[in-house]
Amino acid sequence: MAKVTDNLKKQVLENSQIKNWLIFMLGFTFFFCLGMSLSRHNTPSTNVYFGADNARAFSDIINISGVSHYRIKVHPLMLMLIQPISLLLNGIIHHAATTELLLGSVAGALNSVGLYRIFSRYLKSELLRISVLTIYVFNFSTMIFTSIPETFIFASVYLVMLWNYLLEKLTSKSTLEISDYVILTFFGVASFGVTLTNYVSYFIGLIFLFVGCPDKIRNKMFAFFALNIGNGMVILFLSKIQQLAWKGDTPFFLSTLTFLHGSVYSYEETQYMDFSISVEKFGNEFLQTWIYPFFGGNIELYKNGDYAWIGFSSIPIYAWIICVLLLIMIGLAVAVTYYSKNHRLELSVLLLVWLFNLCLHYVYGSGEAFMYTPHYIFIPCIVLAIGISHVENKAIGVVLLLIGALEFVFNLGTFRKLIMLTVNMLGTTVYSVRSVFIKSTLLGIFIFVLGFIWYNCINRIVKVREEISNQRKGLVAIFAYGTLIAISTFWIYFNC
Repeated sequence: MAKVTDNLKKQVLENSQIKNWLIFMLGFTFFFCLGMSLSRHNTPSTNVYFGADNARAFSDIINISGVSHYRIKVHPLMLMLIQPISLLLNGIIHHAATTELLLGSVAGALNSVGLYRIFSRYLKSELLRISVLTIYVFNFSTMIFTSIPETFIFASVYLVMLWNYLLEKLTSKSTLEISDYVILTFFGVASFGVTLTNYVSYFIGLIFLFVGCPDKIRNKMFAFFALNIGNGMVILFLSKIQQLAWKGDTPFFLSTLTFLHGSVYSYEETQYMDFSISVEKFGNEFLQTWIYPFFGGNIELYKNGDYAWIGFSSIPIYAWIICVLLLIMIGLAVAVTYYSKNHRLELSVLLLVWLFNLCLHYVYGSGEAFMYTPHYIFIPCIVLAIGISHVENKAIGVVLLLIGALEFVFNLGTFRKLIMLTVNMLGTTVYSVRSVFIKSTLLGIFIFVLGFIWYNCINRIVKVREEISNQRKGLVAIFAYGTLIAISTFWIYFNC
């Protein structure tokens, strides 16, 4: 029996696909349980969590018509990219809140798998890979934004996939083929489509790919501009199709044209911008973009007349110490990487994207910068993994596991208090998803089994002929996703 168990463990450790499935299911279960515990006591329209616009986001994810999707001015293709999947799930479950919760949990699980794959590219030790992953999974930003309706966690899925692809291309010796440009176009459209400003992260990554690896690209200047112009044309085309299908929603570019024509003060986004500079503002930004995302801190219920919301109040001293220690470790990781002259290119592009996001949210939404952390909170984890790859010391893994465990305990306590404050504010349970828990669980098992069978069938077919590349798998996934979007768009256009 012991020998069988040892063989099973060895098989799991050596089979990366089994590990990916295992991480996905563990991540999905964790995030779904968190969401279930919170959604028992609130409604999808409860706009009380850290400035998040849950009601609008829930509407954009679930509702086809009858509401105004006015925020497509900054989430240009959100409806087309997300609603086909939510409509399919909701058609099975017939419970909108649970559908959104399942989507958020799947997004968090996909991010976990994506980051694990990135860490595996740099780290040989399984202990180090898992220890860095726990820093991401158990941080408060990930826990809260997989549990409430918001767009940030969905944007992060496309970004994590983008970095998986870019980091592989930056370190590989293969040239860019036509299939690569198809994949890059998909990531450009998806990054822009869910959150407009994420295209800058894509653009920076693209510059490093084209300039930093010139031998891989033929006519790189032409290819670079052609790719971005092509992205723009596809985005404009899809936004017009989205307007026709989701009738009455103004395309994002009309709001942008208003801004470009000089009507700056009539452009809604200007009210969220603050260009002031002060020590107090820098301190608050440090809390919002570094401390709170990892250790949620103490939270309180605030009231202003009839309006109430839950926000941060203070940070315990040990949380400060751990976050500063983590920041020092990342600083050392950067120093070691630049000193070793290995992986400098990947590190530089990641740091530049991280810096861009910090600067952006110092100005835009600065008082609520915590909301936007899912767009980049995974970057410090990747930087840490790159730095550790030069040392591969298991003692570092133990320290990181300890930090992850402290994150888990502290943030779980914060999450528990969040539930208590929600109950105190809303009273009784008003939108329980407990009634569909069994159906949701059975659906999750069904999707997992179906996906696993499908994957193994494809693998068996492919092994008869030749080993399929990750790039081909990506193209198949993009084609399947595009087909779902096309069918859903036609159905919405003719039936809604």
